[in-house]
Amino acid sequence: MKIIHAILLTMVLLFVAACAKPQPVEPVAPVQPEQPIVEPVQPPVVQPVTPSGADVQVLGRGGFEPSDVKIAVGGTVTFKVMDKSNHKISQIGSDITSPLLKPGDTYERTFSEAGTYEVLDVVFGKKLKVTVE
Repeated sequence: MKIIHAILLTMVLLFVAACAKPQPVEPVAPVQPEQPIVEPVQPPVVQPVTPSGADVQVLGRGGFEPSDVKIAVGGTVTFKVMDKSNHKISQIGSDITSPLLKPGDTYERTFSEAGTYEVLDVVFGKKLKVTVE
């Protein structure tokens, strides 16, 4: 029985010694707040505003000013004779033609379908490009 007591006492001492031995402590990294992922913000794409109509000056030998216009579907181009000559405006590829325009006269043409149109000053042979979007 003494042997059993000795074994039990040895086991208890070993257990107490094991418990009393300081265990190494793993260092704990400080908790970092989670950083939000910031995506770069793309500026919005701004589409140019297409005017519903355009004013075009008819300048005789100088042609049209401007010589290229963009308008919305259903928009109207207003032609105004700015020189001292007579003019006649015609849409190429169609039978749409203005009356004879005298200095200071205006002529309006409404474009109801999208597309690219060429307009001709019949008197001086100058062209205007009209883009309808």
